[in-house]
Amino acid sequence: MKLALLAVLALPLAPSAQGTERFVDVDSGSDANDGLTPETAWKTLTHAFGVAHAGTSPGYDVLHVAPGHYVEGVETMPLFPPPLVHVIGDPAERPVVESLTRGVFEFNGNEIGTPLGTVLEALEVRVAPAATGVRLTTFLQSLYPTLRDVVISGGTYGITVHEGPFSSANLYVEDTLIEGCETGIELGPRARVFLTDSEIRSCSTGLRTSGTGSLDRCLVHQNGTGVQALRFVSATGINTIQNSLVVDNTEFGIDNSAQGYVALENVTVAGNAVGLHARVVIDSSIVWRNGIDATDPDSEASFSIVGDPVDCTEGCLSVDPMFVDGPGGDYRPTFGSPAVDAAAPDLTTLDPLGTQRPVDGDLDTARRADMGAFELAPLTLAQGAAPGESLEFELWGEVGSASLLFAALGPPAPPLPTAFGLLELDPGSAVYLGVVSPAPGPPGGVSVLVPNEAGLSGVTLSFQAGTSSSAPSGGAWTNVVATTVE
Repeated sequence: MKLALLAVLALPLAPSAQGTERFVDVDSGSDANDGLTPETAWKTLTHAFGVAHAGTSPGYDVLHVAPGHYVEGVETMPLFPPPLVHVIGDPAERPVVESLTRGVFEFNGNEIGTPLGTVLEALEVRVAPAATGVRLTTFLQSLYPTLRDVVISGGTYGITVHEGPFSSANLYVEDTLIEGCETGIELGPRARVFLTDSEIRSCSTGLRTSGTGSLDRCLVHQNGTGVQALRFVSATGINTIQNSLVVDNTEFGIDNSAQGYVALENVTVAGNAVGLHARVVIDSSIVWRNGIDATDPDSEASFSIVGDPVDCTEGCLSVDPMFVDGPGGDYRPTFGSPAVDAAAPDLTTLDPLGTQRPVDGDLDTARRADMGAFELAPLTLAQGAAPGESLEFELWGEVGSASLLFAALGPPAPPLPTAFGLLELDPGSAVYLGVVSPAPGPPGGVSVLVPNEAGLSGVTLSFQAGTSSSAPSGGAWTNVVATTVE
């Protein structure tokens, strides 16, 4: 069904500030240049990093890396990123940093000095066989670098983190893909890694840790040719996995043979040969459709769906969670799934798609989080739009139900309690768009045409639907969806 919006005015965008900048361009730069502008860029990362390490005046804190191929031979590898520098490529065309025989990036904490808080962003790292993409080694100095929007592929290790007795190593990995490595990430006993919005795929072992691992909104899949996707090998390690998927791995999804502390919250473990090997703590999660779901009946579970017997404290089920398409890799719950609105009370995290828990997924006017990685939002934006294009929505609901769709200019309004749940559009400015048809799965589709006016670019619009349901009032407000016109 197609609907149309009225034209509104565009909103201004605020510029962002940056610090002292330098530039590198392997195709047009020269290391004889000053690096101060794109036109006088340096040629190599080797030279740029060397300038910073030498303390040459003036220093810099942002290094822009132009698209191109920064390959060993042109570069001297491994590269040693300098302290407290933000190394950033072009997100639309990531610079490729490639080794042929050695590791690519190395952070070395063997000297006393300023901790290395470097950020590597928007880069593609190609690793030579028998080499490592990013290596952290500490002894006297603690390290805490960040990888953001980085692709690491190939090699024996994507990332390794090892530490000495007088230091610690904390690695922050955000919006990053690690693929095709023998081991995606390996951690030593005192090391800690914090992964958010990241993906590990097609590695023999996805993550192997003797230290501490934290995963939030991550996808770990298609790993484990003969071994494990996630392997925890320390009896004293403390590891947490939240809002994530461990799915479709060849062997073990999660292996905790060392019997350390491994806790799952809002995790979906499915499609693996073995879902959970050894004891884990399971909360508000789904462990289903594995060859063996759980090998240890002493695993403690609450508010979860688990296919094999475990020690359930409360709220557990052993029923089909009704994935949209499990064999096809779509592990979202459909409308009517027993996982919907059945997680532990008071969960308020984000799911992997950015949906804020809790949502009233079953349209009974009461909001409660779902079991598993994904939160069912009855109204979902499937595709954004520019002026002249259509916003595409998915709408979930009972068979035979109907929805009244409304829109308003600007972000959502403060929630207003009603007999149908919380209304999050301003009643004084909301515009009725029409009647649309939800469905339990696959969902109903709704197209909303954005007028072809340039002034709409950058404008925020909010949408919410009132949907008939089995709620006591006969219907419920869906969640609100806000989007910015492209």
